Amino acid sequence: GSAMLALFEVLSLEGWLEIRDIIMDRMGPEHAIFVHIFVFIGTLVGLTLFVGVVIANYSENKGTALLTVDQRRWMDLKGRIKLAQPLRTPPRPENNKFRSYVFDITQTKVFKKSSAVLVLLNCALLYKPWKPKEKITQISALISSVFTFLFLVEASMKCIALGVVGYWQSRRNRFDLLVTILGIAWIVLNIISMGQNDLVRTDKT
Repeated sequence: GSAMLALFEVLSLEGWLEIRDIIMDRMGPEHAIFVHIFVFIGTLVGLTLFVGVVIANYSENKGTALLTVDQRRWMDLKGRIKLAQPLRTPPRPENNKFRSYVFDITQTKVFKKSSAVLVLLNCALLYKPWKPKEKITQISALISSVFTFLFLVEASMKCIALGVVGYWQSRRNRFDLLVTILGIAWIVLNIISMGQNDLVRTDKT
């Protein structure tokens, strides 16, 4: 009964981080993987049910539930045609050898897969809670700073290859740039806070 109650609390996303931390402290970090998988699957199932109910009610109120199969297919085809947009990849800058070289690098599969692997590794650092006084937290912060620097290099290479206008056309590039800027701001604030802590310690001594 207590286990089922804990799982229900985890599924409601209320205080599930505390339950995960308790499991990690008492059983080990590998046992917290179940909590993450349970939350992920439970959230997907709940979201799917919620979206399904909303779409069903919307279809009934809109009148599409009364359409025939062929009419529904035609409505779905028109919606897909409206959403279909051609990919607008900026052309290769032939007039500049350096930009052309960087463009060829950014368009390779190895570069794109490496960027995806870096994102996954950066997300993996959030597996364990960060506590300021622990050594592992300092190592994780250092690795995260290195990843942020690599993301900045990636954004700079894409800006050089595609140009500022071509880079800004992609929503994914905008999101990547926003996350990179936030990561740099986090590093700067962390350095400033560490400097202030050192000043306080020297004043006390």
